[in-house]
Amino acid sequence: MFEPLIGFSLFFLVMFLIIKFGNRQREKQYEELIENIKPETKLYIYQTKSSTMTWGLKNTNFLFNRCDIYLTETAIIILGFTKDSFFKQLSIPIILTKEIEKYSQKFPLYYVKKVNVISFENNIVKIDFGEKDIFKTEVKLKLPHLSEIDFRKIKLFAEKNNW
Repeated sequence: MFEPLIGFSLFFLVMFLIIKFGNRQREKQYEELIENIKPETKLYIYQTKSSTMTWGLKNTNFLFNRCDIYLTETAIIILGFTKDSFFKQLSIPIILTKEIEKYSQKFPLYYVKKVNVISFENNIVKIDFGEKDIFKTEVKLKLPHLSEIDFRKIKLFAEKNNW
């Protein structure tokens, strides 16, 4: 009679420890990245709502519903996380830039990619990045709840960098 209760409790304890350990590593990555880009940061958007759609096998790091966005001269840095669950689960830092070599060498553990398409319609920013392949991942990120000012700044950034 108590076996299912013990089993569920053990399962949730193991899941909690796995997520907690993973988040601890990601928090260190986030802190390191933020300290390195702080002098270059032109815009910071705190915990904006987002949605992602992914194709491919390596999509677990791109399933988040909120993100912090840092805009520098040459890159968009996205720190995604899932907040509506019991635990706050952090995703791998994403750096979107044309200077892939520079950022890959500076931050080898992060996901550094070129933006395939960025579009601006109805005050929603849509960013498509990654590679279409079954063994890789293509991601479509939507940022629907940006302020008008943040929306315009991201649009200006994209136009300036010819995205």
